[in-house]
Amino acid sequence: MKVGFGSVGFFRRACSFLDAPGDPLPSPSTLFLVGNRDPACQVQALGLLRYPVKAVPKGSRQKGSKCRFCRIKHGLASECRHQKGEVIDWGVGIRSFWNGMTEASGIQALLEFLEENNGQRMKMFDSNERHRADRRSTAIISPYVRFGQLSPRFIVHLAKKKYGHRVSQTFLRRLVWRDLAYWSLWRFPDLPTVSFRLQYEKQTWNPDPNGTLLKAWQQGKTGYPLVDAAMRQLWVTGWMPNYMRHIVAGFLIEYLNLHWVHGEKWFHKTLVDADVAINAYMWQNGGHSGMDQWNFVMHPVFAAKTCDPDGDYVRRWVPELRGLSNSMIHCPWQATTGTLAAQRIIFNKTYPARCIVNLELARKRSHEAVMVVRRSEEGKKCILNSGHEIKMLHGGQRAVLITRIDYREGKISTRQTADETRDPKRRVPNKGNVFGSIMKSEMEQYERTSQLRSEQMY
Repeated sequence: MKVGFGSVGFFRRACSFLDAPGDPLPSPSTLFLVGNRDPACQVQALGLLRYPVKAVPKGSRQKGSKCRFCRIKHGLASECRHQKGEVIDWGVGIRSFWNGMTEASGIQALLEFLEENNGQRMKMFDSNERHRADRRSTAIISPYVRFGQLSPRFIVHLAKKKYGHRVSQTFLRRLVWRDLAYWSLWRFPDLPTVSFRLQYEKQTWNPDPNGTLLKAWQQGKTGYPLVDAAMRQLWVTGWMPNYMRHIVAGFLIEYLNLHWVHGEKWFHKTLVDADVAINAYMWQNGGHSGMDQWNFVMHPVFAAKTCDPDGDYVRRWVPELRGLSNSMIHCPWQATTGTLAAQRIIFNKTYPARCIVNLELARKRSHEAVMVVRRSEEGKKCILNSGHEIKMLHGGQRAVLITRIDYREGKISTRQTADETRDPKRRVPNKGNVFGSIMKSEMEQYERTSQLRSEQMY
């Protein structure tokens, strides 16, 4: 018997045969504590409480500091107290961003999403506007769902109560994805560590013996501003937008050619909404070995046209580059020497140089690693005439797994194109006095820099 596998549409149709979940349950009126001990003492006994270090006045600096994470986290170089044996409070940014992580704050976030600007955010959720990282384009309620302050049933109830049949189907599908991931982990409990398509256990990855590339990715030091901004936001707040998760995951797998397990572990460690089922399901899909294979690859520069067209997101999280123009903010290596000097940008000193330069070659290596698996004897047994792959299940059932067109055709055809401002081939050349135009551009950059330096830095 042959069955389809991995499609959220298939899963949603299968669930439609079940009884409707009904309205959410009422809030409990009474809570009972087990035992007679003070619950606060129980928490202290775990040794998990950490009190904030004393804040340092804005504008002050500690010379000689090399703690990159502290500068990212607090916007200052003066929080580097680990060198004196003091504890850095990693939760400063998280507590500030999430404002308590209570049921009340979760409900408030959901209501703001449903009601803001007469529901415009909900209406735009079916468009590419939900991918914007430079603005609050999603509900940002995933941690509340993860820890139970908000239930999926309650979310669907409120959304349908306000919008009825006009509710965003894309918004509801996010909850279907969650249920599918939970079912997948229940059915295949080794999903977080073992390739769902077992033949991909033999895929070769970049060895990265010293962990240099992985650390650059984790610490937001890849030299690609969009990737670095997302990874720094993750470290500070414990969260990043869904679209940015795809970008950084694709960069780790498709360009750095590092095993998806590294990404799964780092997300599990740093995400406030870290969920074993969802984390494993999505990283497997992104890492070629899941129930689905994503039919897209995000380019670390060109993706900005969708999520950060004016560079505001990068300027917030990568302040070293904030003075660059919109056309250069996502590709600073293309800026002129004069522009870089005016902004005091020195690669590998004030901002990292690119950890890889030839992205096309990197993608070819990643693609070839998958093709080697498909050409192996074990891989050939799992390929249908259509090019899609299969997985044999108990009882002789055969599951058809969606396979990316790049691998079915044996060549790279999935690419993200550039917008005009970030594609050197499409930029309008200087007209008239070339040197005069360059000088004018440099002067404008210098004036913007002077103005920014007179303001309070982030």
